[in-house]
Amino acid sequence: MKITSEERERKQKIIRQSWELSVPPGTFVFGVAARLEAEKRHLFLIDVVQKISELAPDYRFAVICFGRGALESRLIEKTKALGFSEKIFWKGYRSGLGDEFAGFDALLSLSSAEGLPINLIEAGWAATPVFANRVDGVADLIPSENLGALAAPDEDAKAVAEKIIRFAGSDRGLREKGIAFQEFVELHFSQEIWLRRLLEIYSQLKLEIKSGVHS
Repeated sequence: MKITSEERERKQKIIRQSWELSVPPGTFVFGVAARLEAEKRHLFLIDVVQKISELAPDYRFAVICFGRGALESRLIEKTKALGFSEKIFWKGYRSGLGDEFAGFDALLSLSSAEGLPINLIEAGWAATPVFANRVDGVADLIPSENLGALAAPDEDAKAVAEKIIRFAGSDRGLREKGIAFQEFVELHFSQEIWLRRLLEIYSQLKLEIKSGVHS
């Protein structure tokens, strides 16, 4: 569902109320929407949060994680052990989350592998800026720093934390990235575009079969 930049603030308040999210005013809310499995790197995410807290102790931020998986209990235990229970929130599975990405100030995706990252596309429709690992289909969605921010898959937690702090440091810059990303997704990743592309592929296959290429 497309949400314009003008609608975001109003929608954001409503969405966060429905999440029963309680954070101090002015807190920057990062979102993570992924299965709690090893390839999604939530354990690494906790390490990044620790580094952000060390590098910028006065920075008010929270990370809201939606999803379930085999690592859930381990992630909750590590969060508590580090004293981050008021900074990292594990919200479990939420139906209809794809329509609520405006609730995030930015989306984080630190996965080690991605096909077509649907969560990034959903962020685009909500004009929500994205910080992601440069893996697989992510590079196609964010080919320019004007559309978001990327980290290399082999960067350590401190390097990623430094990049996230810079990424989230400018309200105006983030807003511009969110709008540009929405326009890019609408232009290249809408349902109409995908259906048109599938029809082109199907038509090409028919021509090849007819000409005997696949005989």
